[in-house]
Amino acid sequence: MKKLLAIWIISWMFTCANAQLGITVGSTINTPTQWQVVYENFVTHRHADFLRHGTAATIDYTFFCRLKAWSFQPAAHVMLSTITYYPHNFERMGAGVQANVTFRAFSKKETPPLPFALQFQFSPGLDFLSKKMDIPVEKDGQFLGEYRHYADADLVPSAGLNMLLEFELTGLLSVAPVAGVRYFPNVEWKDFTTILSENTLTGTFDRTDWWQYFLGLRMGLQLKKCPQGAPHIR
Repeated sequence: MKKLLAIWIISWMFTCANAQLGITVGSTINTPTQWQVVYENFVTHRHADFLRHGTAATIDYTFFCRLKAWSFQPAAHVMLSTITYYPHNFERMGAGVQANVTFRAFSKKETPPLPFALQFQFSPGLDFLSKKMDIPVEKDGQFLGEYRHYADADLVPSAGLNMLLEFELTGLLSVAPVAGVRYFPNVEWKDFTTILSENTLTGTFDRTDWWQYFLGLRMGLQLKKCPQGAPHIR
């Protein structure tokens, strides 16, 4: 019964007369300020960015509303940031869901016609964040070729704002540059300070507010041609 229900839902989604499937890929710039303090003081011993650059990808499904300016866009996404300051290695990986609500400020339906649709998007989300670090084993300041491995993971809420400029390439295909910002409040990396400071500090900088800036490109596929008069560009 559950399998039949799942098949019915998927079939309904892909035969919906007014819906769109989208894939977004891009780069991120991250600012985990508190963690960077520990990284600079106990790893690099100089000013250095920590997990600043990363990549992200999203797959979404857009439901258009009767109010033509609005649409609902549930999405699943992944993101990854890594950094190596030999012999230290750090990784932050996330996977989660978003409940995006999109507002079209104006579109190609305007008079005179515009070549794009300008959209603003509010994006609440919930992410499973995995944090890993490989700490070198040293003796008298010399790296022995071995590591101590640490991992931590938790669920973190987030909220984002995005802006898109969607260009219609064909009746079924569109492309949209995307720029946005996402906020992860009070993210914890358990024992991060204690481990890197070798017990010099205790828990002082384990939590940070994480700001993530995103720039990417979204490809949209109209799953079925819309009826006459229905919006097919978000």
